[in-house]
Amino acid sequence: MQSEVHSFASLEHLCRAAADQIVRLAQAAVEARGRFVWALSGGRTPSSLYRSLTQNPWRGAFPWAQTQFFWSDERWVKPDDPQSNYALAHKTLLEHVSVPALQVHPMPTFAATLADGAREYEDGLHAFFAGREPVFDLILLGVGPDGHTASIFPGNEPAPPEAWVAATEAPPGSPVTQRLTLTLSLINRARTVIFLIAGEEKKTRVRELLEAPELARSYPAGNVRPQERLIWFLDHAAARDLRDRGRVHPAGE
Repeated sequence: MQSEVHSFASLEHLCRAAADQIVRLAQAAVEARGRFVWALSGGRTPSSLYRSLTQNPWRGAFPWAQTQFFWSDERWVKPDDPQSNYALAHKTLLEHVSVPALQVHPMPTFAATLADGAREYEDGLHAFFAGREPVFDLILLGVGPDGHTASIFPGNEPAPPEAWVAATEAPPGSPVTQRLTLTLSLINRARTVIFLIAGEEKKTRVRELLEAPELARSYPAGNVRPQERLIWFLDHAAARDLRDRGRVHPAGE
């Protein structure tokens, strides 16, 4: 696995660079396999990225018609709830571009129970991949101050290795505690994972994840190891405690 670290002076520059990278990944996937399979994430930083992708030059270069949209995790709320990761992506990205409805695969928070929702999404993934290895071209993730990623939190019961989707619970005080998430075993089958991380409150965890390998493994985010590339897009606040910030980009780049 190739690991790359990039840090930027602002969230705006981070999102522009991430949009450039995602367009390149999408174009390469379509050229190689005829489609781009992408699992989206929720949160403030991804929403800024999604808005960038709706603007040119990225909008005109992205292969919308060949892209399949999934989600890395979801809160157990209605699809139109302000806390929904689907609602965020729809508002900031999907309603602004032309994507066939059958290519958008939200997590089923309308299921009878959380366990039913996990089972239904996993069944949908099995149907989509049709017996082939379940490989996403890209999974977009964030990292919480506690080291969680997607909706896999420290202290959650590990999902069985054969599971692709799990019902999880966020810590008390989280906006919504009941969640659905892709499992680490499925995430690690992805060709590429991009971490988008912004904000000073993340700097300690970022330093541990990137510079303290043994400690990193105690956090869910530290166990993300995709097949080909793991790319970190950080703003300078999140990268502040790193001894090596990777490629530090000037404010104008």
